[in-house]
Amino acid sequence: TPAGPFGRALPMFSFALQHASWPDDVFAFRLWNLGIHLLNGVLLYFLAWCLAGLRGLAPKSRQVAAFAASALWLLHPMQVSTVLYVVQRMTQLSATFSLVALLIYLWGRQLAMEKPGRGYAVMTLGLIGAGLLAALSKENGALLPLFILVLEATLLRGLPSPCRFGLWKTIVLWLPLAGAGGYFAAQYATMIQPGYALRDFSPAEHLLTEARALSDYLALLVLPRAGSFGLFHDDYAVSRGLLLPPHTLLAVVVVAGLLLAALLWVRRFPLFSFAQLWFFCGHLLESSIIPLESYFEHRNYFPSVGLAIAAGLVLEGVALRWGHQRKWLLAGGAVWLLLFGMMTWNECRLWGNPALQARVWARQHPDSERAQLQFAKAQLVAGDGAGAASTYRRMAAKHPGVYAVWASAFCLGLESMEPIPFEQARSALSQAVFSKTAFGGLEAVVRAKENKSCAAVPAQQTLALFDALLANRNYKSQFFHLQVLKGRLLAVEGEPLAAVACFERAQQLRPQVDLALLAVKTLAESGLLGEARDYLQRARALNDSSGNMARYHFAEQIRAWEAALNGKAAANLRTR
Repeated sequence: TPAGPFGRALPMFSFALQHASWPDDVFAFRLWNLGIHLLNGVLLYFLAWCLAGLRGLAPKSRQVAAFAASALWLLHPMQVSTVLYVVQRMTQLSATFSLVALLIYLWGRQLAMEKPGRGYAVMTLGLIGAGLLAALSKENGALLPLFILVLEATLLRGLPSPCRFGLWKTIVLWLPLAGAGGYFAAQYATMIQPGYALRDFSPAEHLLTEARALSDYLALLVLPRAGSFGLFHDDYAVSRGLLLPPHTLLAVVVVAGLLLAALLWVRRFPLFSFAQLWFFCGHLLESSIIPLESYFEHRNYFPSVGLAIAAGLVLEGVALRWGHQRKWLLAGGAVWLLLFGMMTWNECRLWGNPALQARVWARQHPDSERAQLQFAKAQLVAGDGAGAASTYRRMAAKHPGVYAVWASAFCLGLESMEPIPFEQARSALSQAVFSKTAFGGLEAVVRAKENKSCAAVPAQQTLALFDALLANRNYKSQFFHLQVLKGRLLAVEGEPLAAVACFERAQQLRPQVDLALLAVKTLAESGLLGEARDYLQRARALNDSSGNMARYHFAEQIRAWEAALNGKAAANLRTR
């Protein structure tokens, strides 16, 4: 399913190109991701090389600084989850096109010194073209003008500028950023604020939590620790106040202090300011006011580029000043890279052993719902139904949505698998806070029922779980989907009219052509042809008011259903 407001079309297209490898050949997808990561390392090398040259480093020193920057970034263990978690190709491709855009910008800026018209054309077209591709990969690509402004305010600050450069920056960089900022501010109440209804934190609590997350990211980027990396961080504690937990205040002071120092020391310590401003600007969308989950390692993929470039430039700059001791400093840098490489190698080995990975992550994150569910899944694969049930029972006490996953696991029919306590589950789900886990588990049960592979889970008890969630106001945002799923289950159980009643309630919340066609299918398969025709007319009316592409798509299905219903009616007449 496409993600984000722009659908992230380029990564989705790249996944489509690998359709022959889905779903069994995970290695093929990861190989692509690794190739993109290596390409990004090459692009980072040339970006650091260009910046080192603009700062006056000699050719050999430029190569050392660029190599150090790209090697540090490529080998850092925090990048492992971005590369090996296939869906984060979105993050990788956004970084690819952002790096391309920055290289084109630097080329155009130099060209504009002698040929302003051609140089500005290169800068503008590169920014628009590659920037658009970056944004179509992931929305963070829209921050590209901000990264250019950071470069101009820090590393490029003392360089001569082309004529009318200020006017170009205002039109091409500042105005789009101001327009985007104004748009989000105006849409806060409708686009951002409603998202907090699905979270267990307020906007203020989220900002406090993100201050801790940002300080943790920085600490791990500078001094990575074994056992600190992985995919599941949903157990990251929410900051309920400046002292809850106590180190929240310290994190706020650190983040605010780094930002203030970066702004005040732009002239005095441009490399420091560049690294910090690049890092914080890179987190502006995913680690600020937008109600996303608190902590994810992949958010550092592009923000860490600035830290890597700064580290490479500092390493070579200090080495040059040390003169005859330069080789010892470079040797120390090589040892640092070796340590990074060893930690990354160990992380990759863990990703290559799913059973061990699940066990290790479950031990490292005992309160992580996702880590524990991953471990339970590994137990099921190993045939340990009793162990999986024990894991589900322990987690369901804190996360009632796990009951639904437990029910879907019981569909596997393992003899050692303990059935869920349905009455206890129903009571807990009727009062639980919102969780996608409950919806996902029930959807898995319904699919198994549709495939005739879940006789072990009684339909009436599953319906009771649906009713519990539909009575829970915390799941109000999912009532549409819950009604559709409940209707599908009723259809499987041979109750077409009750199923269509669920579809009708869902239609009242969100009228959709495909939902009306689902009602047609349910009624037609039950022999209720007259009622099916009525819903087919509703589907046609809804389709007439829809968009052109959707209208064409569903028109074909409507005609097919009309022919099928007429064929069934004729067949019924012939058999009388």
